[in-house]
Amino acid sequence: MPTLSFFERVYIMDIYSFFYNNKKFEYTLIRKNIKRVNLRINSKGEIIVSAPFRVPFKTINDFVVSKAYWIDENIEKIKLNQKDLVDNKIYDNKNVYFIGEMFKIQIHKDNKNFIERDLNNKVIRIYTKHNDDESIKIQYMYWLSHRACEVFLSCVERMRNLLSTEYNVPFPKITVRNMKTRWGSCTPAKKSIRLNLQLIKADIECIEEVALHEIVHFIHQNHSKDFYGVMEKYMPDYKKRGERLKKCYKDGI
Repeated sequence: MPTLSFFERVYIMDIYSFFYNNKKFEYTLIRKNIKRVNLRINSKGEIIVSAPFRVPFKTINDFVVSKAYWIDENIEKIKLNQKDLVDNKIYDNKNVYFIGEMFKIQIHKDNKNFIERDLNNKVIRIYTKHNDDESIKIQYMYWLSHRACEVFLSCVERMRNLLSTEYNVPFPKITVRNMKTRWGSCTPAKKSIRLNLQLIKADIECIEEVALHEIVHFIHQNHSKDFYGVMEKYMPDYKKRGERLKKCYKDGI
């Protein structure tokens, strides 16, 4: 029976792992007819390593571990991008964010419509009479809008009270809208603030940063040095909160 020559060998695949920063990483090692070791991370966040047949495993593994920081950083970026993909559908077992925490949607058929949030199990249960996806989405959006109003009102009130000892800022009319490009906007002349429904996905600190930003516009109707001076005085970490908001939460229900 003839033997395979070096150039006729089939691919050999194995799974290996290593630890970095208290995390376990697994990578797929593919042995094939190439000249050097290559490492890549695919769109799913999977680590793929290709290596020549002749290179010892220790050399390959040492190479992979030497790239641990880069691997960790890029897998985190992929996770954030996956989380931020726009997904306007509501379906069973979907993961959604509510006030900075991930909840799993569970849809149950019932003879009446209502929604409950289980904090212990991190589940949002939708009890519905509807069979079609669009009606279930409308039901969820209605519930989400009411919860957002409650949370946003509380945040705006706290931020206004924060400024009240130094500035006489009127309590604004608050409107919640499902906006695509802004977290918030305001019209000082009408004493009104509009906040993006999508903001309800963010943690309270991020929501407060947006609320304070809009309220400070009642004092300085621009983005001048004076405007940011007030932001810095009453929320020294406002930049970090804003950056977190940009990275972690985008459009999509």
